[in-house]
Amino acid sequence: MSADEESLWQSYALDAEDALREIEDTLLALETSPEDLASVHRLYRALHTLKGNSAVIGLGRMEALAHAVEDIVGRVRDGAARFDAALVELTLELTDGLATLVRRAAAQHADAAEEQISPLLTLAQGCLTQNGGVATDHEGVISHTVIERER
Repeated sequence: MSADEESLWQSYALDAEDALREIEDTLLALETSPEDLASVHRLYRALHTLKGNSAVIGLGRMEALAHAVEDIVGRVRDGAARFDAALVELTLELTDGLATLVRRAAAQHADAAEEQISPLLTLAQGCLTQNGGVATDHEGVISHTVIERER
């Protein structure tokens, strides 16, 4: 690997850590202030940055997962859903998985394997409903049933 390529991966790792820290901090803030639109926008931007940086370095699977989580947050940003306890929990679960895979990708200089991404991607996509909301049961627990995504 050339020095330029190594530098690119190091930059990706540093930027990813900053984005992941922002994502986690913002999600934790949203647990107590779910209506804070500034935090929702901050979360969306951090996910957007992570998605874009993953695309630039050629991590297509990481890009897809970050994009799916960004779509969920976008629904909240656009007023089609709100951050309740179940959605914060789901988003934390997804970003924890994303963080693990991003760190592994940065260390190995390679995208995550399909079998690593697939369960998280299915979970993210499954919570998006046709009307733009988030699927929960009567107690606010995220439904793990895959629901057809809005067309």
